[in-house]
Amino acid sequence: MLMFALIIPFHFVSSRFFDLDGIWHFSSQNWPKLSGNAKVPGDIYADLFANGFIEDPLFGKGDDFCRWVPRHRWIYEKKFELPDEAHKARREFHFGYFEIDQFMAEKYEAFHGHKLPPQCTPPIYNGECHVQFLRKMQANFGWDWGPSFPTVGIWRPIRLEFFDLLSIRRFSPVVSLGNDECFVISVRLSLICAVDHQISIKLSLVELGMAKEFIVSTGKKGPNLELDGLKMEIPAKSVQLWHPIGYGNQSMYTLEVKISEMGFELAFSRKRIAFRTVRLNQQLADLSDAKKGRLFQFEVNGVPIFLKGTNWVPISLFPGRDHSERRKFTLFSALKANANVLRVWGGGFYELDEFYEQADELDFMFACALYPIDSHFLRSVEEEIEEQLRYDKPITNHHCFPIAIGSLFLAQCRLFRAFAYDRLQLPRLISMITDQSVLSPLSFGIIHILCPFHVLRLRHHPSVLCWAGNNENELAVRSQWYPSWDYPEEAQARDYGGVAKNPGDAAYGDVHFYSELVNLWKPSNFPVPRCSSEFGVQSMPLRGTMARWIDPSDWNYKSGTLVSRQHHPGGVLNLPAIVSQHFNLLSSNFSSLSLSAPFFIDKFAFLSQIHQAIALQAQIEHYRRFRSHLDEAGLGHTMCAMYWQLNDVWAAPTWSTVDFDLRWKVGHHFVRRSFSPLIVSMFLDSNGIFRLWTVSDLSLSVQNAIVRLSLFPLRNGLSPLFTANVSVPNISPLSSQEIPLPDWPPIAFVRPFSSYDQGDFLLIADLISSRGDLLSPRAVLYPDKMFHAGLYGSAAVSSLRDNKNGTFSVEVTLTDNVLPLLWLDLSDAFKNANSEVLFFFEENAFPAVSSHHFSTLQIVRNPKGVRIGKNDIVLMAL
Repeated sequence: MLMFALIIPFHFVSSRFFDLDGIWHFSSQNWPKLSGNAKVPGDIYADLFANGFIEDPLFGKGDDFCRWVPRHRWIYEKKFELPDEAHKARREFHFGYFEIDQFMAEKYEAFHGHKLPPQCTPPIYNGECHVQFLRKMQANFGWDWGPSFPTVGIWRPIRLEFFDLLSIRRFSPVVSLGNDECFVISVRLSLICAVDHQISIKLSLVELGMAKEFIVSTGKKGPNLELDGLKMEIPAKSVQLWHPIGYGNQSMYTLEVKISEMGFELAFSRKRIAFRTVRLNQQLADLSDAKKGRLFQFEVNGVPIFLKGTNWVPISLFPGRDHSERRKFTLFSALKANANVLRVWGGGFYELDEFYEQADELDFMFACALYPIDSHFLRSVEEEIEEQLRYDKPITNHHCFPIAIGSLFLAQCRLFRAFAYDRLQLPRLISMITDQSVLSPLSFGIIHILCPFHVLRLRHHPSVLCWAGNNENELAVRSQWYPSWDYPEEAQARDYGGVAKNPGDAAYGDVHFYSELVNLWKPSNFPVPRCSSEFGVQSMPLRGTMARWIDPSDWNYKSGTLVSRQHHPGGVLNLPAIVSQHFNLLSSNFSSLSLSAPFFIDKFAFLSQIHQAIALQAQIEHYRRFRSHLDEAGLGHTMCAMYWQLNDVWAAPTWSTVDFDLRWKVGHHFVRRSFSPLIVSMFLDSNGIFRLWTVSDLSLSVQNAIVRLSLFPLRNGLSPLFTANVSVPNISPLSSQEIPLPDWPPIAFVRPFSSYDQGDFLLIADLISSRGDLLSPRAVLYPDKMFHAGLYGSAAVSSLRDNKNGTFSVEVTLTDNVLPLLWLDLSDAFKNANSEVLFFFEENAFPAVSSHHFSTLQIVRNPKGVRIGKNDIVLMAL
């Protein structure tokens, strides 16, 4: 058990703070007795490392070597003297108690009469058992993309506040649309007050010069005073709306609150707010056939938004450390990838305001673990919901939240599948979800009443909507207890007592799609959902990243260290298997597959990233093409594509597109192009027929464009075999449309396309305006088989120019044939010697089809001013 205080820094006139961060002392009560200086905020792993008791836990097999750490009982303590002025003032600790009780299996089994489920996470996770009983970040206990490091320590700033008369503990503004002509700012204040008569509260919208004053009688209500109902109307025509990235400006305003008594200022605070509206459109997908389901379309300021984004996992498993720069660059990387939404994975933790202030669009957490339902545990859930859905928390207080998730995974049949190992639990779980008579008042209240209550409270909040987690027929939304939620009666036949019979029903809500049994480059293998909030495939980090975190001798695909970092069940064999569908992984004499051969790992890591990249492109563009269309079954009108995952918590095979050392993988560049506002998309359908589409997120139409198609032979020079211009008279705004090809294919295309997937040709498409300008990123249709990787052509860096503004211009020259994919990087030697240098190439992972190509090297961080030369640039190619 560890208790500590969290004090959020406020900026008030009459309050002063005594900072308790810095050096503390830690000690263990277990053998061996360990003690030393600790840093607060921080964690026990950092303190043990700083005191020389352990190596870096993220190096090698550190997660295995450090398994003893969370099993010790640790004490943190600090002695301090308060300044004289603190003795004369009122003092207040803003305590946030975090109490972790371990439910022992013996206790559970004695009470319930069966084994505690699940007994352990999969062994390959190298994680912990029964962690669903711990109110703690679940990612700390191991996952299929991360190690187990259950942290202990004071991981948030801790301060003592002292004041004379009054302090503002919480200042919570909420903006709502009053009517067509005005917005309403509603403010809730939580005060610690020693004043027992009238005070003045003045709200001011600084940029507009608007203010409103309230006179409040505090009376003798004790030190804690809650004030609600402070409202200020703002004419809608006087403000600029906040828009998602790509749809307009992100206009922000400053709201100030000043509390005074008889002209003397007692307290002051300010917050940034925005004005916007959000609506979740769930009308019938087909008005003539209710059985075809409902839309799942978010509309911001009346404009339907295709959610393009990714899943965010915790920036680190050690949240007490300073990750500001890491967080900033990772969010920047998402923005550069043309994402307009981030989905925060629920096995992490409630992020800080710093995170949400930087995010452009962000989804609220959902939970992936299955939790117990005893009264002790559910009481802690109730407290958590109350805490996180307060008006002053980021979920309710930031314009960047389009959605909040109410009842987590609890209302999904996914629970039933997850508990398939213990079928005795199925009736109990079904009853728990659907029948209030078997629930205790507390558990029923949490599942059916408490979550919906808070979501109902937020329902008219312009920044927050309810989303039922990862699938459709959400219990809270469809509960008979809340008929005003417009329960879709026509769909009752598709669910069971409010719980969806098929939580993967693509006709409603969102779905997850993972498969390693199908070709992930073929669109015909993908579902057609309303929204896809998780999909992806693994890839390996390159040597330049892995070399910092494992011994050089372990850079071998079959080494114990590398295998121990592959936490995906079956991943050690599955990943080579799916990559080998498209690339040759045989040994140098093409006779055998040797996973331990010295040449294999470098080649395989690169090819795994290309496989991931093309798979992500294929799936993202598949979803985007269905933006404006329904198939015969009524599926489509897809308005969301969020791949798994953006970032990493360690160096290992994972689903990320930004690796642990913050280096963009090949896939990140592909995602960036596939998420562009305007794209050309090409594919071969299930019959091998060539299809050509455009997809636009632009608010204006594009007139009189052409798509220039160029078919290049591989291993036969740099000249296209054939070119053709396809007229595109009009690309409608906010739409996807197929480009008619009435005379397709031309005779010159017939033979190449009869064997296109065998890897002899590469098709390029450029969308060009009537003035000859390139309107979208170059589109590429990769053949399904590229077994001659490494034998297509060659290239070299011909020049590097320092632009003196943190960028370098790079010129690459091809010497013979077309390269299906060219990759620019800094050398492993440079990266290992200068790990603090943060960079990316603007143009990268592209097909090289002409004699000269240019890219820009962006240096994001170079604290030591390290010089970069031409020899530091390296090329890799298919």
